Amino acid sequence: MGETVYNNNMQQSRIFNVPDLWRLIAENSFDAVIIVDTGQRIIYWNSQAVRITGFTADEVLGQNCLVGVRCPNCLRRCGLFTKGEICERTLPLITKSGREITVVKNGQLIKDGKGKVIGGIEIFHRLRRARTRPGAPEEENRIRDALAAHKYSREKTAKTLGMSRATLWRKMKKYNL
Repeated sequence: MGETVYNNNMQQSRIFNVPDLWRLIAENSFDAVIIVDTGQRIIYWNSQAVRITGFTADEVLGQNCLVGVRCPNCLRRCGLFTKGEICERTLPLITKSGREITVVKNGQLIKDGKGKVIGGIEIFHRLRRARTRPGAPEEENRIRDALAAHKYSREKTAKTLGMSRATLWRKMKKYNL
């Protein structure tokens, strides 16, 4: 992944030298941030991961990632360590209370300066799907179903529904999707 940083002044350069800047960013993120070592043991679990999953950092640190990120897909095989990255993957996740939620996950292997894998980072957020209202117009239900089927890709959804992306966007706005 590329990095875009404008650092044409001293003030900005000092910001990037702040100790544990990454931790400050992770703790102030709206997304769950999880870091694992090469054994897939959790070594970092931010406050949003606690809020989304229900597991505290004390319950998961040092444990296999499946302890806190209980994902049926991950039980079959780890997408991060087999593919090297996860990009906008919509997945089910079972919370501590046993409730199934849907998350959108991104992940990347972490490599040292020599290219050796030393761990991985996963970032995810909860996908809140609007519930179908009784008596909702048929078009609204059709759009909602198509969006879910195409993992909320507006381009694929518009193509499937036979409309432009602009038209789909207007209809999504109209139905508050």
